[in-house]
Amino acid sequence: MGKAVVAEMAAEYALAHADAVFRYTAISNKAGSEIVEVRGLSKENPDRIYAVEREGQYTVYVHNGQEIAFYSKKVRNINGVDAPSMAVTNIWTDTPYEGIAAEGGVKLKGGKKPEKLLQRIIALNTNEGDLVLDYHLGSGTTAAVAHKMGRRYIGVEQLDYGPQGAVKRLKGVIDGEQTGISKTVEWQGGRSVCLPRTRPTR
Repeated sequence: MGKAVVAEMAAEYALAHADAVFRYTAISNKAGSEIVEVRGLSKENPDRIYAVEREGQYTVYVHNGQEIAFYSKKVRNINGVDAPSMAVTNIWTDTPYEGIAAEGGVKLKGGKKPEKLLQRIIALNTNEGDLVLDYHLGSGTTAAVAHKMGRRYIGVEQLDYGPQGAVKRLKGVIDGEQTGISKTVEWQGGRSVCLPRTRPTR
């Protein structure tokens, strides 16, 4: 029948029996403590299969120090059809932190995020006019990006960053500063914003 036909038949069989088809995978030391403990126990008892039940997550089956990874973990229902799928990565490599020191004209050593990163997060989760809440305002990246993207926003911050804080940054945004995503969204400045006049007391 040829390799392609056999491979297609194998794929169809695996999909139809996803709860029974599996392969062994290594268990990292970074796995949960219970799973790591069972990994060691299973090596001492290689004829047994251990099940680690976890609330809200799939059950992990361990045999001879390895996980029995069922194919069903890779199957998702997409538009009413079961299909093998998996996330390519959970890391966005195209939103680097290098070169962002000048964004917004403010500094926050070790805590500043790229405007491009916040732009993607806000675009994925909101529409124009929606309300964005940032309860750790810091240098004001989220508020600045939300402003440029036509979102309403609320920022909360308990620390005082002085003249280099979010207030300075948002004033720059209103004036049309051109760092971060400004060129991408063709930002020209404007739109109203309510800035704090005094620091609230506890």
